Amino acid sequence: MSNLFKKMFVLFFVSVFFLSSAYVPIFAAGDELTQVKDETAPVVPAPPTTEQNSPEGKSTEEVPQEAGKPASKEELPNNTDTSLQAVLPTPPTNLKSSVQSDTTINVEWTASQDSSLISAYEIYVNDSLAGTVPGNQTFYTIGGLAAGNTYKIQIKAKNKEGAYSEFSQSIEIPTLTGKKVYELESLTVSKSSGDALTKVNEKESSGGYHDFYQANEAGDYIEFPFQVAETGSYDIELRSKQFTNRGIAQIYIDDAPVGQPTDSYNVTARYINSLVGTVNLDKTQNHIFKIALTGKNSASSNFIVAVDAFYLTKKATTTAPSVPSGLKSAVQSDTSVNLEWTGSQDSKGVATYEIYEKDQQIASVEGKQTNYTVAGLTPGQTYSFKVRAKNIDGVYSDWSNILDIATLKGQTVIEFESLVGVKHSGKPLSRVAEKESSGGYHMFYEASANGDYIEYPFSIAEPGQYQIDLRNKQFKNRGIAQIYIDGKAVGDPLDSYNATARYVNSKIGVADLSSGISHTIKFVLTDKNPLSTSYLLGLDALYLTKQITAAKPSTPQNLKSSIQADTTLNLEWTASTDTKGIDSYEIYEHDQLAGKVAGTQTFTTIQGLTAGTTYSYRVKAKNKDGIYSDWSTTLQVSTLAGKTVLELEQLTGGNSSGKKQTKISEKESSGGNHVFYESSTVGDYIEFPFQVSKAGSYQLDLRLKQFTNRGIAKVYVDGIAVGQPIDLYSPSAKYANVAVGNINLDNRATHTLKLEVTGKNTASTSYILALDAAYLTASKSAADLYEPNNTIATASAITASKLITAYISEPLDQDYYKVVAADTDNYFLTLQSPKDKNYKVEILNSAGQKLNVLQTQNKQDVDVSFFAVKNETVYIRVYADLGAFGPDPYLLRLTLSPLKTYTYDDANHLIKVEYEQGLYQYVIQYEYDRNGNLLLRRVTKTPKSN
Repeated sequence: MSNLFKKMFVLFFVSVFFLSSAYVPIFAAGDELTQVKDETAPVVPAPPTTEQNSPEGKSTEEVPQEAGKPASKEELPNNTDTSLQAVLPTPPTNLKSSVQSDTTINVEWTASQDSSLISAYEIYVNDSLAGTVPGNQTFYTIGGLAAGNTYKIQIKAKNKEGAYSEFSQSIEIPTLTGKKVYELESLTVSKSSGDALTKVNEKESSGGYHDFYQANEAGDYIEFPFQVAETGSYDIELRSKQFTNRGIAQIYIDDAPVGQPTDSYNVTARYINSLVGTVNLDKTQNHIFKIALTGKNSASSNFIVAVDAFYLTKKATTTAPSVPSGLKSAVQSDTSVNLEWTGSQDSKGVATYEIYEKDQQIASVEGKQTNYTVAGLTPGQTYSFKVRAKNIDGVYSDWSNILDIATLKGQTVIEFESLVGVKHSGKPLSRVAEKESSGGYHMFYEASANGDYIEYPFSIAEPGQYQIDLRNKQFKNRGIAQIYIDGKAVGDPLDSYNATARYVNSKIGVADLSSGISHTIKFVLTDKNPLSTSYLLGLDALYLTKQITAAKPSTPQNLKSSIQADTTLNLEWTASTDTKGIDSYEIYEHDQLAGKVAGTQTFTTIQGLTAGTTYSYRVKAKNKDGIYSDWSTTLQVSTLAGKTVLELEQLTGGNSSGKKQTKISEKESSGGNHVFYESSTVGDYIEFPFQVSKAGSYQLDLRLKQFTNRGIAKVYVDGIAVGQPIDLYSPSAKYANVAVGNINLDNRATHTLKLEVTGKNTASTSYILALDAAYLTASKSAADLYEPNNTIATASAITASKLITAYISEPLDQDYYKVVAADTDNYFLTLQSPKDKNYKVEILNSAGQKLNVLQTQNKQDVDVSFFAVKNETVYIRVYADLGAFGPDPYLLRLTLSPLKTYTYDDANHLIKVEYEQGLYQYVIQYEYDRNGNLLLRRVTKTPKSN
């Protein structure tokens, strides 16, 4: 077919297409007649509008792309016929879905590069054609889907010559499950106040459309009839579009108000999903969903409402899933944050996880996925994320921990997978999705020989000198590459080999980017490590840091920890100084970033730690130019052992006498916060619900803040008075730890700690209570399982590798243990005395004769070794000296000769030794310089838990 004939055929097809587009009117009772597109007719995009001339306030901002499934691995063709390549459109890119319902999925994409020559895009679902849109439209709503199913979606472009592009990358998107979605534009309006109603087509609208109701005063309303499949209690959510001309509306179901009025005002146009409330539907048909205007925000210019869809989620009576735990972020860029968490458990299975930033849902993922990349963020901004699980019955778990995490500031992060115009030596190139990849993806280039290369174009905002850093993925099949910026080599060749797969950030060098804003980075394979099996490259992200010659801030001083709990500890330091001001402080545990605070704050609380463990911290300051100070001194500090710490500000749901309760953040507060209860008279009280892992007897201590306006309080646990009333008065503000008394906790699921005001000091001005934390220490009767074992005759039989937790509870108490050697071997024993105690250990033969005696020194562990033949009986005696008894336990563990694991590097240097001995797992690491000289030997002891 000649080119002229092809063009005539395309012109004829386009003419027929546009002439066949249908328009039909829709209106509610009393509505102003407004013409909109028929949903069954082909959608012809309207001319572009702006925020100023569009009553909808249509946003021009792109929705951040969600991380999807790994793209299919496509091999780039070698020796392609350029005459044929010239007529093929480029594939559409950045295919994504920003909104789904139970039966529809909205998709959007970036147009092919030769967009002016594109006549149409074809959308494929599960490899079957699902729809076609004109070449000037880059979004589509896929309808008629099944709820809770995952669909593979991809698109391809067709140009005006009838030639097709390759398929875009595919994405796998699930429809909603557990929610019934009512598209308001598809419901027939039953009644309204008569204002104009328009059905508007937008890519962010659920189902492709939303209703635009031009209410203009309080009292205007619109009603929609709906029905449900079964009666019951339902949660109602509303999806709407906010803007500067929106009103405040109350939602009614069957004439009954649900929740609070919703303010749809926002300074920019955006869609939001809002939880309205819960409603009981006692019939299946003849329900009415009503939106009634009650007013408008003082900043709003009108009373308009733009409503998209409402969601009904039936509340189930089944057990909720367990809480997602360990929410964290292993990698951040300037505009994205990778999140991951430990999955929930549910008897019927987890359907989805919902990800929230503060109280706004930003995404959901399938229940089998426990990671997500949040994109489209602002550099240097701190965000608060949380996650909850939903099972297949629609029942939600409680929230995960809240993760406060900041995007990078002072660095421009360029994601290789987002760059177009790549050139290379013709080997296969794939985009791979992984939770550790910056932005959710990295590029996998299958170079196979020296001389293979790959080159990316990139742009910068401001010319200058830049530090070039690279994030890449190492593995045993990687090559060595020289990096070039604008054709000039930067740094030494980079070896990406490692015995195990891991991501690393490497400093490459400084490059001169002062010639303009457009540049190239090129990777040329020069060799491979002798241990590597190939020349592959895994390229994740490029970091650009503009070089500034400003002086660095002064070093933070006096790093210390004044309060520790079992899983948290507080750090504080003296502020740094800088002529331009301190932007932030970064806190590191060894070489790992553990936290970050604003430059005006000189303390932080480290959470999620392990009880009875020693940690090493240091701090550095960063000024407004991104320049770092030198490190502070290193502080070694341990979390509490043998105590359960209840942070009172975290115990919610208790009763009180109704006075104002505030959570106060202070550097001396355990966990970083304490409860400030403004009791004002005798009889005022506050309660805290709490749980323990095991019933038994405990010593109860309280941490309180005293001051001149404090009251006297009596302590109750499960309704039983404990100890004497506590006077919180002090002439100056200070924290105090108070021993309250011994308590017995039974097997109930939840216990209650209550403080009731009984009076005040004559010098005090009020009855206020400032409550920080409660400490529970298990008494001997609750924990010592080996008594009676005070003689050789009553010695408790133990075996190697078993962790012994026991007590020396009185001056004459002593514990005997009997060991029958399982093999002829050397045996190693570690005894750990309680804090501030020194216990002794003796090794006795079967006749009770002493073989070895060692005492703990400086309140540290003691290690004892002895030799025994198979079936020989040996006794171990533990006892106190100089009255060193108490309620805290000692730990004892016996092991055989350790089996050590040795690890060597490529130069046959010993780099790691691992073994288990006594109470600890030992890891000894060695570091060398380039000449093979030993620089550092680091020993890490990790307590064994069994």
